[in-house]
Amino acid sequence: MKKIEEYTPYELAEFAANLGVIISKNLDFNSQNVLGNFIKGIGQSVLLMAAQAENHKNQENNESGDDENNLL
Repeated sequence: MKKIEEYTPYELAEFAANLGVIISKNLDFNSQNVLGNFIKGIGQSVLLMAAQAENHKNQENNESGDDENNLL
């Protein structure tokens, strides 16, 4: 099986759509809403951690003199 980074954007979109249909098929509307919002929450947490890691990396680069353009 390929790593997630190796899939094309189209393959990932198709996989996500198919998985969403499969998971939602046997759930009522309320359960779909709860599960969908829970998954969105997980996604937001992942994005927050990635953004903060990138921020820390950029700050370290700025402190070591690697980047002269400090925008923050």
